[in-house]
Amino acid sequence: MKAREYRQPGEPGAPTTPNEPTWIPIPALTAPELCTGPTCGATIYKVPHPKTGNTVPVSCAVEGAVVPDPLEDIQGRGISHFIDCPDRDQFGRGAREKLR
Repeated sequence: MKAREYRQPGEPGAPTTPNEPTWIPIPALTAPELCTGPTCGATIYKVPHPKTGNTVPVSCAVEGAVVPDPLEDIQGRGISHFIDCPDRDQFGRGAREKLR
């Protein structure tokens, strides 16, 4: 397993305070989707992660998040939906670990 890398203060995406989440930028023209988790159904935005390039679901349902606005050309920001999704174990790594 790869060791977790932490961003230094001042780096793009780094928390500005110890309790602030790492924000993921959402381009203005990104279309909203609904989470497919059986009990979630939250509005999410699927965007490439700024560091890995892998597509991640991003949630704007937290304080400090910004919903993208294509009409005003406003870029949004949010957190990984895997942090606040009640069905996170149904997707990706959590689902694979259940099969073992």
